Amino acid sequence: MKLSARINSIKPRPPGDYHEGQCPACRGPDVIGFGAGEPDLIRPDNVKKAAIQAIEEGFTKYTPVGGSTS
Repeated sequence: MKLSARINSIKPRPPGDYHEGQCPACRGPDVIGFGAGEPDLIRPDNVKKAAIQAIEEGFTKYTPVGGSTS
C-alpha cells in the first residue's frame, strides 16, 4: 500500500509521552490528563459521598453511549 507524503511525514511519539504529560494537549495549569492512570487530585467530600450513593443504588456499569437520565 502506498501512503501519501503527508502521512509518511508523521513521526510516532516517543514511549511515555502521554504518561508523563508531555503531549501538547496535556500542557498547561488548567489541563487534567485522563489518558493514563488517574489524576493526582483530592476529591471533595460531596463528590465522594455522591459516588458512594451511586454505588449503593446500583449505578456500577458504564452508561449508554447516548447518556443516561439518572
